[in-house]
Amino acid sequence: MFHFVGPTFLLLLAVAAARAAAAVVINEIHYHPKDKTSPSEFIELFNTGKTEVPLAGWKIDDGVRFTFPDGARIAAGGFVVVAQNLAGFKAAFGKEAAGVWKGKLKNSGEALILEDAKGAVVDQVTFGAGFPWPTAADGEGASLELIHPALDRSAASSWRSSGFVPGKNEIAKPTPGERNSAAVEVAPPGISAIGHTPVQPKPGEPVRLAARVAAAGGLRGVTLHYQVVEPGKYLRKGDAAFEKDWSPLPMRDDGTQGDARAGDGVFSALLPGTLQQHRRLIRYRIAAEDARGQTVRVPYADDACPNFAYFCFGGFPQWAGFPGAPGQGVPLVFPASLFTTLPALTLLAAGDDVAQSQWDAGANKKDFSGTLVGYGKVYDHITFSNRGQASTNVCGKNKWGFQFNPAREFTIPEKTDDKKPRLVNSLSMNACASPSVQVNRGMAGLDEAVSFRALAIAGVPSPQCRSVQFRVIDGAEEAPKDQYAGDLWGLYQLVEDPDGSFLDERDLPAGNIYRMAGGPDKKHQAAGQPKDNGDVDGFMNQARGGADENWWRTNLNLPAYFSFHAMNLLVGNVDLRPNENHFLYRGTNNRWVPIPWDLDMMFIPKTHQAGHIDLRRCLEIPALRHAYQNRCREILDLFCDDPGPRGGQFGQLLDEVVSILRPPGQRAGWPELDQCLWNHHPRTAGRGVFYRNPAKQTMRGGEFTRTLATPDFPGFVQYVADYVMAARPAATPWKLNDGIASGYGYGHLLAESESAEIPDRPKLSYTGLANHPVNALAFTTTPFSSKKDGAQFGAVQWRLADISPPVEPGARRRYELESVWESAESAIFNAALRLPINLTKVGATYRLRVRLKDNAGRFSRWSEPIQFTATPPVGAPAK
Repeated sequence: MFHFVGPTFLLLLAVAAARAAAAVVINEIHYHPKDKTSPSEFIELFNTGKTEVPLAGWKIDDGVRFTFPDGARIAAGGFVVVAQNLAGFKAAFGKEAAGVWKGKLKNSGEALILEDAKGAVVDQVTFGAGFPWPTAADGEGASLELIHPALDRSAASSWRSSGFVPGKNEIAKPTPGERNSAAVEVAPPGISAIGHTPVQPKPGEPVRLAARVAAAGGLRGVTLHYQVVEPGKYLRKGDAAFEKDWSPLPMRDDGTQGDARAGDGVFSALLPGTLQQHRRLIRYRIAAEDARGQTVRVPYADDACPNFAYFCFGGFPQWAGFPGAPGQGVPLVFPASLFTTLPALTLLAAGDDVAQSQWDAGANKKDFSGTLVGYGKVYDHITFSNRGQASTNVCGKNKWGFQFNPAREFTIPEKTDDKKPRLVNSLSMNACASPSVQVNRGMAGLDEAVSFRALAIAGVPSPQCRSVQFRVIDGAEEAPKDQYAGDLWGLYQLVEDPDGSFLDERDLPAGNIYRMAGGPDKKHQAAGQPKDNGDVDGFMNQARGGADENWWRTNLNLPAYFSFHAMNLLVGNVDLRPNENHFLYRGTNNRWVPIPWDLDMMFIPKTHQAGHIDLRRCLEIPALRHAYQNRCREILDLFCDDPGPRGGQFGQLLDEVVSILRPPGQRAGWPELDQCLWNHHPRTAGRGVFYRNPAKQTMRGGEFTRTLATPDFPGFVQYVADYVMAARPAATPWKLNDGIASGYGYGHLLAESESAEIPDRPKLSYTGLANHPVNALAFTTTPFSSKKDGAQFGAVQWRLADISPPVEPGARRRYELESVWESAESAIFNAALRLPINLTKVGATYRLRVRLKDNAGRFSRWSEPIQFTATPPVGAPAK
């Protein structure tokens, strides 16, 4: 986006000029230390004048807040530093800071305002991470340094990462209280903004590239350098041809040849439509030289990506393939419209690198260079590798991992307006291939998508899953006659990595995160928490020993653990192990929280691995066992009781996921396309197993036979529904490891929750006005009763859930397990409830339930619900 000269811009220039002339300037900002445990952030002020300046009453405001005390001064030519933490700053730099600010500098960027004692703005900067701001200051060990104090501090081009000066382009340690390592005597031209339009051009469209460039003594020239990368001829930045194969093109500011307006400081160049061809990658750089011979080129030298880029795309073609062996039967034709229903991720890479990464066991976890295009944006010079533990290279269609360059994070758009796009440093992409369970091939990722979502609905911090189509451009032809060649790789699933952004997305406090993979593997280091594994080792050692009830309540987030354990039983996670296939996060009040991971061996009616993690010993304590069983009953009532696609329970969750995989209006969807691509792919191990019916599978607990109602994807959908719901005939009681999929998950959770001693299930009645006006919603419950001798009333609790369908198409749906209101547990029995008017909205659909607890802490089942749609208030409220 470019801003052209007008009255507002001229006013801003005047303000910027006034700030440029200020004696005291914001000179250095260290906002993201490489060591995440080091509280060593700082802001440095520099007095450019020849006289001392009193600072008493001056303030640093906005992003962080600090007021200079009485007597504070900054010497002529001197520096003053304000820090995040006095001890942390001194430990890092061996110096004293003037004080400690309040607040926090965001790693993504922040606004800083320096005001004098009268409140007048002396200096101001709003910095960011990534071009046009330097990148190495974003967690790579450098700081942001002003290269010359006379420059406008609000301009990104006035700053560099510490250590980056002409002739010495390498990260240097920040320089608080000293001359900036990036300082120069004569400032080079400044390039403060660049861009191209259209963002993702179509074939034949001309592309305008523009840059805002300025120089104190005038400009000698601005030049665009571009590189064309043809499909199938990928150039890595380490290849010898990479630095040689660039074409120069002068950029103009004279209002001609694509330049919008003469003399506005925005230089433009026009790449003709003939250059834009389908699947072609165009890289570019911009260089400027001023009248004194000073030069600059962007991206800057500290950027791991040495160019900008765009990708030319002309749309998806239709695709056809045989679901069985090639040439046998009738091919399925997938129209171009199907390919608009899922986001596309496109990898450009050398063919040998792709093959070695995915199918050479000797290249396990090895990084290769490529370019990823996602959501219309190009991420150039990233690295990719295969992923997985025991499942690596098992089935041919494998998992992928992508790592992005510092300050060039991958952007995942959010579906709702109230959330900003997510920025991630890495992507984990799973293959929807059920690598270790052949009888689940063709499930199209239902195992992971449904299971992760179910755990999240139950209140467990869980990775989000997003179905995507994956394409790989490693050859000249997009869709050759061979259905197993070409760009299309089919259906994959992005699985969110549990890291710092995972916590930020959920507004969870900073904490260490460990992947449990036979031992703790730290995946996120939080500031102020142990650098070694001492915290998790100490926790697990005590958990495996003789911890008492108080210890468990103090150190484990019990509600999250109860839901984690119960849901994993419900969805048949037989690959869950005491010390593997999950994460542990040190959360609020230092209570540990389990995070699910590796959910690709699901809905299995046999035992295999342990099926639990090393925290199950807490359930040996009676009070905690009662609380866990209460949660099991709650999940059965609120999540496993309604099979309908709009019922707010598991049937709805299945419908939510399936509607993405088989979009409305399509005769065949992504599961069928994946079958055509991978069922008989030459790289597939165990070909022809998609939808084989019946099919046998051997687990550690023995062999079982998986039978689908129909040998296709809808048959799998029904199989999963039957596994979780109460679909088993009463004449066939559930038994652990019985090999019968129907009702197995439901039966397992029911067995965990059953107790002859729980109170009787209460019955609910509606006593409010007809049509359920929001100001006259009243209900009553039957009194406490129990078949256990001596049991007495302990508490009553009510809950309300909104199960209205979403307003926005594609938005996530509401579930009964996620209440909008729960009453406190009342030790005084009151059979009547009148809902406050503020709890319901007109037009929304709700379910209200009640449950009763005995004096031993055992809750009854939740009552059968009363479902209603709230209507406008009436004049006379119910009595």
